[in-house]
Amino acid sequence: MPGKFYWPNLANNIKILLLSIFLFSCSFSNSDFWTDAKKADIGPIKETLLFSEKEKISSELNTQLKILFKSPGKKYVYKKNNKNNLERYNFDFSFKNVAKSNLAKNKKFNFFQPDIDYHKKGFLLFDDKGSIINFDKNSNFLWKKNYYSKKEKKLSPYLFLGNNEKYILVADDLAKYYLLELKTGNKLWSKKNTSPFNSEIKFYQNSFFVVDAENTLKRISTKTGEQLWSVSTEKSIIRSKKRLSIAIIDDLVIFNNTLGDISAVNINNGSLIWQISTQGVDIYSNVHSLEMSDLIVSNNILYVSNNRNDFYSIEPKSGIINWKQRVSTNLDPLLEENYIFLLTQDGYLSVIERLSGNLIRSSNLFKNIQTKKNQTILATGFTFSKNNFYVTTDNGKLLIVNIKTGKIVSALNFSKKKISNPQIIHKNLYIISDDFIIRTN
Repeated sequence: MPGKFYWPNLANNIKILLLSIFLFSCSFSNSDFWTDAKKADIGPIKETLLFSEKEKISSELNTQLKILFKSPGKKYVYKKNNKNNLERYNFDFSFKNVAKSNLAKNKKFNFFQPDIDYHKKGFLLFDDKGSIINFDKNSNFLWKKNYYSKKEKKLSPYLFLGNNEKYILVADDLAKYYLLELKTGNKLWSKKNTSPFNSEIKFYQNSFFVVDAENTLKRISTKTGEQLWSVSTEKSIIRSKKRLSIAIIDDLVIFNNTLGDISAVNINNGSLIWQISTQGVDIYSNVHSLEMSDLIVSNNILYVSNNRNDFYSIEPKSGIINWKQRVSTNLDPLLEENYIFLLTQDGYLSVIERLSGNLIRSSNLFKNIQTKKNQTILATGFTFSKNNFYVTTDNGKLLIVNIKTGKIVSALNFSKKKISNPQIIHKNLYIISDDFIIRTN
């Protein structure tokens, strides 16, 4: 049975090495995308300037504390929301069936944080030449479309995808944006922006929101592609190492920029309601290394973290800070009942009380993982299910971590290089690398 092993265990490490050789030596035909299954997700402006102590969690805390939930999790029901909050479902993954497919190598994989855009009947990917590929929810190939010139294909356009179950909006780092029919992939219109894009895409009524590299939020008509209004924030010559985030709650659109500012604007006219600067007076000397999590809205509270040791709970209507905790991470927080789970890139899994902001447990997941001399492991993302977290790393590992204890149960070796944040889509777990995608259930 491929994939499971425990740390540290030499015999099982040998088993996983043999598994890796078997799994990645399989050939994949042009006719079938997936392998056969193998055993083995202008009003009043209020400004707040926040400063933070630059200490970070570097020790464990209350590692014997058990986290218990009242609910086993929710039954899987397909839905998308504009709040970026992930559900915890009432099932776990067995990893008895693992399928892999090769993709054209994505040269920009390590710069951007890749995500799979999904819809009710399937999901969307794109390749290194800008081709968009549509799959059904059973991962069967539906169609593939490319709307780039030969010259543009050589630039390896990076695409940001969003859909509203009828249309697909594509915005890229070449400053193009265009609309496709979801069912056919046919292009309806195409426009050129003044600067490249690097953000989530959120649909709202007959329009969508996107942020460009000049830190400008734009509301654009899906019917014509024309701009309805825009909100400019302070520009930066530094491009973000992670795509910017947008969240919608009631009549507000909330977004971040490359300088660490968080802004809330009226959804109808773009008037600025409040703005928070998270980086203080040293912003320009540190903006090149700033990375933020997505903006997460849960129970009418906004949560966001960054790799500069700031994690915030914010009232989205007013911009008032409920509390701030010193946790340094650009990975998206997970929320369930009264708990917030944060994972730092260096492997500390922290548990925070939602209401108080108090840190109640911190476990170092990487302390017992054997690596080559001077090798540093970084976490690239995590998600959760009924009983487990699923943690991905930049050296190709997927760690299965028990939520109750915060300890590693088992792990899988999928590669020796970076793999993406794991996503649960249509009851399958998907992971992307720069040249392959893996699906398991």
